[in-house]
Amino acid sequence: MLLFNFSSLLGLIQVLGSLGYFVISIAQLAKPGKSRKKIELIFRIFQLIFIPLMLLLSGIIILFQGWRLDPALLFQDFLMMIIVSYFVCLDIIRYLSSR
Repeated sequence: MLLFNFSSLLGLIQVLGSLGYFVISIAQLAKPGKSRKKIELIFRIFQLIFIPLMLLLSGIIILFQGWRLDPALLFQDFLMMIIVSYFVCLDIIRYLSSR
């Protein structure tokens, strides 16, 4: 049962955002540029596969189950924590490699 409220709207935005992020990530990966290091390419592929998938899954949870405010909402917060942690690690690696 889909009740349309604020949490459903946020879930819908997150689902659409994850699909857009997936398209943008593919475009950035396909764009020819300077030679990339192997570890950077591995992180970009990881980012291309898992980050939009986690965003999509958490958006679907919020879209359909957000109105209940049960542990599914906590699971979504956990997924978002993983995404934020990943980007922090990625920024640290980029910073250390540029020195």
